[in-house]
Amino acid sequence: MIRSQQQAPQASRSGLVQELKAVLGQLEAQAVTLVGSKALGNIPTLYSASDAEPPESFRSITDAKDSLDLFYYRLACGGSEEIDDEETLKRRGRRILGAWFEAFHNMLRRRETPLSSDEQHAADVVSLQHLLYVMALNLKQTGTKQDDMLWDKYTSVFERLVSLAESICGMNMATTTYDTPARSRFTLDTGLVAPMYDVACRCRDPFIRRRALRILCSSVRQEGIFQGGLAALIAQDVINIEEEGIAFARTCADIPVEARISFVIRTFDTNTRHVHLIFVRYDKSDMSRFTSIHKTVAF
Repeated sequence: MIRSQQQAPQASRSGLVQELKAVLGQLEAQAVTLVGSKALGNIPTLYSASDAEPPESFRSITDAKDSLDLFYYRLACGGSEEIDDEETLKRRGRRILGAWFEAFHNMLRRRETPLSSDEQHAADVVSLQHLLYVMALNLKQTGTKQDDMLWDKYTSVFERLVSLAESICGMNMATTTYDTPARSRFTLDTGLVAPMYDVACRCRDPFIRRRALRILCSSVRQEGIFQGGLAALIAQDVINIEEEGIAFARTCADIPVEARISFVIRTFDTNTRHVHLIFVRYDKSDMSRFTSIHKTVAF
């Protein structure tokens, strides 16, 4: 494909380069999210800070998603090289997400025709990701790993995320079961797997997190390096560990802080196709101490 562009006009080649740059940025951000930046070593910055600034109005839903993916890249890969202060970074991030929201809705308001079914699904995916990034930015570097109770105040956001995902999948949760036949899907874009994994692990409301888990289990989705089946297995383990010994959890308040998993360390063995999982709980009275549960699963 690249060779075919050698005789193409400069604008066309430039567009292809930007497209490849966006795809590589998505995969890099996914990798950082999955294994951490330290595991990948020093990462060269693909974008400057000004690249993340959204326009007054997007031309298409694709443009809106590309802009949001760029924000995700910068959030996952360390933010801005020009700004070191964490609070300044967060303020700038909120401003960018606010400007993105305005540009997205300006585009929708100015449309002369209604969204098609496919376009509405795409818009829902982008809206879902925007909600997730707003929440992630608000909790960035605020001790979320130490105080897992902070997630509880976002229960209504988690519910909105799941409702959007159900709408996108066309799922009727009253009739859909874990035995629903799987439909294999692959995309390089981040869509539902990572957000629904986050909901299943971070939202301690037993009903909302199981709705997210059902979405992961309902179809075989591979989004970049995020695999739906593996994400569902890990999320199910987190739920089982956190709810062990609880007769019937009704709300997130029923999951005590000492039972909550702070994070999961994943080490992949691509030769044997196994992943070693370490489920980590911090000691809330002494943050230098933690307990862990180890498990190895095939993928």
